[in-house]
Amino acid sequence: MKLKICTKCNVERDIKDFHKDITKKDGYYPSCKYCRSPLEYQEKKHIDSLIKNGFILCPKCNQWVTKDDFYYRKTGKRLWWCKKCLCAARKIRYHTDPDYRQYNINKAIEWNKKNPEKSKASIANWKHRWYLRNKPRAIDKGNSKLGKLRQHLWQDSNKKNSSGIKSPNTNGRNVLKILNYYAPNNICPKCHKVGKITIDHIIPLSLGGDNSLSNIQPLCLECNCGKCNRDKIDYRFDGGEFAMLLENGYSVDTLP
Repeated sequence: MKLKICTKCNVERDIKDFHKDITKKDGYYPSCKYCRSPLEYQEKKHIDSLIKNGFILCPKCNQWVTKDDFYYRKTGKRLWWCKKCLCAARKIRYHTDPDYRQYNINKAIEWNKKNPEKSKASIANWKHRWYLRNKPRAIDKGNSKLGKLRQHLWQDSNKKNSSGIKSPNTNGRNVLKILNYYAPNNICPKCHKVGKITIDHIIPLSLGGDNSLSNIQPLCLECNCGKCNRDKIDYRFDGGEFAMLLENGYSVDTLP
């Protein structure tokens, strides 16, 4: 390995770091490549400093990231792409490859069965992270009419009727359509007064009713509290035909 001192920076470098020149005695320029092209030298100096500080270049995104931004195998071998690029590639494959998607779903189900406590903790952590990322949206969702309606339906779906059977989950948007159809402008179908509209079960849950669309009617708060679970009167003007059509899968646009 031949060495030569640069006449500009006075640094002893390898002979390969000098451009060739036949007119010179030793056949090389007196100044090194980095002095002749300072931008290239600065770039190499910057790259050397990054490598010394523990940064690694990801070949996918072509960005310098730390060692913690890579996944490692059990043997300690580092994967080729960084976490960000690898997760993006897996996400694309998950949505385009059905076999890969089914494999991941089965793997997740097995892991949840083996680790129920960790599964609950990871779900709670995911919900908390989602709330932090979408705080304004989460607040609007909880304060909106549909959000409160979904919360009320979720509480009703966890209740059991007199037979000990849980009520089925009901689509909140369909229930909102029923409320707007049978109680337009918040007019109660029983007393025909404007008031706070609530969800009433025609056949109460305590008497064997369920949370289906055909068993729901809108009543104001006073009428609902007065009705309680003593009677099974249907106050809907069409006898529940609109609710039955929605329950059978018809949309508002395709209703006869």
